[in-house]
Amino acid sequence: QKNKKKLIDCYMEIYNHVCSVEEKRKLAQVMVSVMYRRPRYDVGAPYFIRTYINECQILAQWTALTQEMANVTIDTERTFGDRLQYNELNGLTGGLPFPLIRKQPISVNHADTALQTSYFLEFCNGLAKVA
Repeated sequence: QKNKKKLIDCYMEIYNHVCSVEEKRKLAQVMVSVMYRRPRYDVGAPYFIRTYINECQILAQWTALTQEMANVTIDTERTFGDRLQYNELNGLTGGLPFPLIRKQPISVNHADTALQTSYFLEFCNGLAKVA
């Protein structure tokens, strides 16, 4: 159950970054599927507890993979935003987003965040690809 909660926390933080209604619906469906997921038992096996342990390890690895993919996506979007801020992309001058103020990290869901810390008014739309 702890691994499932960690995975849902990751998806909830991703959900809070996504702006598209369609992407939010898809992400909500993934979260419901994770909540519905039950460990598979092999009752015919001499020690069916081993199957349960394997299922828990799969959830832990799924969580670690989701966190890593989301953190890489956040890093990529921050780097792209920094490049935009310093006009390094083909001399663009107009229509640039406001610079990211990195003074106060926030946590949207809990006191301890499942992903990297976010900053006020920072949205990473690319996180929808993680789900």
